[in-house]
Amino acid sequence: MKPVFLNFTRTINQIIMQNKLAVILFMLAFGFCAKAQTSQGSVSLGGGFNFGASKDQNPGNDDKTTSFSFSPQVGYFVVDNFEVGLALSLSTVNQKPGDGTDYKDSGFGIGPFARYYIFTSNEKFAFFGDARFGFNAYKHKPESGNDSKGSVAAFSVSPGFVFFPTKHWGVELSLSLLSITSQDPNKDGDNDKRTNVNFGFNSLSTGVGVKYYITR
Repeated sequence: MKPVFLNFTRTINQIIMQNKLAVILFMLAFGFCAKAQTSQGSVSLGGGFNFGASKDQNPGNDDKTTSFSFSPQVGYFVVDNFEVGLALSLSTVNQKPGDGTDYKDSGFGIGPFARYYIFTSNEKFAFFGDARFGFNAYKHKPESGNDSKGSVAAFSVSPGFVFFPTKHWGVELSLSLLSITSQDPNKDGDNDKRTNVNFGFNSLSTGVGVKYYITR
């Protein structure tokens, strides 16, 4: 059996030597499948802000809504390219119905998120899919009248793109694809809860964020 084993070993060595370039390229490609920033055990610290503007297109209405939010968050990569984490949010919303009144909301929220990264051929660029759930408590301040308190539970899915200028920093841009919100606008009122579902890129809703990655 020994000569057979030696012949087999020599054959493998000859294949490797004859295809050395292919082996090297394969090893390099395999090594780049999991980037340092998104490898298992890495931690991300981030802060993003979101600006949104929409207008009711129904005839006879001129409702406008603008929103701004800041969301610090921390994430942990449970496996390569997949992270889970917790995000906070501080937000303001300004609603201007067609009747000329003005409403302002300010809120605080918390919720988990999950994100998966897919790198391009250039290791500095990656696409991602982000899904998150959040609960937000806010204060409603009309232009006139009494203030009220409400809450919103929301689920959202956002595709995005991230650029890594350095090993530890990432700059990202995301777009809202799907959002499902359940809102109770007034805790003191009855039968005023409502649910909204938005799908697609019909309204302007973009997010820009910066993350710092602590690698293993």
